[in-house]
Amino acid sequence: MYSSASPRLRRYLGPDRRLPPYRLRARGTRPGFHSYLGSHGTVPGARLMESEFVDWMVDTKGVSRLTANCYERTVRGIWPNDPSGWVLRKLRNRPPGTASVVKAATRRWIEYTGRKPANYNLRGGRARAHRKAPRALSSSQLRAYYAGARKAQEPVRTILLLLPRTGMRISELCGARKSQLERREGRVALVFTGKREYERRVYLSEPAEGVLDDYLREATPKGPFLFPGYKGLSLSPSRVRQVSLDLGSGLGFRVNPHTLRHTYATRLHAEGVPLAVIQESLGHASERTTLQYIHPTDKELIKAADSVERGLYG
Repeated sequence: MYSSASPRLRRYLGPDRRLPPYRLRARGTRPGFHSYLGSHGTVPGARLMESEFVDWMVDTKGVSRLTANCYERTVRGIWPNDPSGWVLRKLRNRPPGTASVVKAATRRWIEYTGRKPANYNLRGGRARAHRKAPRALSSSQLRAYYAGARKAQEPVRTILLLLPRTGMRISELCGARKSQLERREGRVALVFTGKREYERRVYLSEPAEGVLDDYLREATPKGPFLFPGYKGLSLSPSRVRQVSLDLGSGLGFRVNPHTLRHTYATRLHAEGVPLAVIQESLGHASERTTLQYIHPTDKELIKAADSVERGLYG
């Protein structure tokens, strides 16, 4: 209702705008507010409603502010009385990745307006093409990868060398700041704050520390970011992805940052590291997700096959 809106928004829609009472009653619901403000996108009230939507997602749903801002930008111009039709039109011939974001943002907006997302059939977007699941690199492939990565230019070189040694997401490593580095228990770690203010530490192995120390000593990056890119901003993940793809094509096997993350998890599992520790290292909320990153090697599968008969006749 109008009375549930923030005082600043009531003042904006009321005396400050000299709107008659019947106009206010017509816009008495949150969808009505959003419809009105959406049609006047340049006025301060639109910014106010947008910030309220973002704050609601962060405070009540535990959505990170980065994701909340993305959702808010996505639903600008939504049709308050027909969100399903708006989604269908917006997603015409759009790729599956875009469709997922638009639908997720629309569900949050529907919930924010006091309605149930289950009552709306959100359709649209092209069908997702079948993609092969990423596979972990073998030991020989990983050695060849390290040899090729050392030839890349900084700061991409250091990132490529750290990815399979830390299991970090490419966005995390490219966006890492100097302030996130800390030393604890005699080891260097990168500290990340995720959803619901969850704090995660990624400790570096001794070889990884050496790689980072060499980079910081020789490159001496300026600004707040560990790996600065264009105009001092954080390095673009797409640049690292392209270099890794080019490297893999030259080596004869597919390589991308996500493959290296799978490689990290698989190698930890092969060394007997508990699943809970791998989950924490990767920053997963569920063990089920972590299991998708662990790929048994051929030697492990052969050993498992041989162990079936072992002890049967002993």
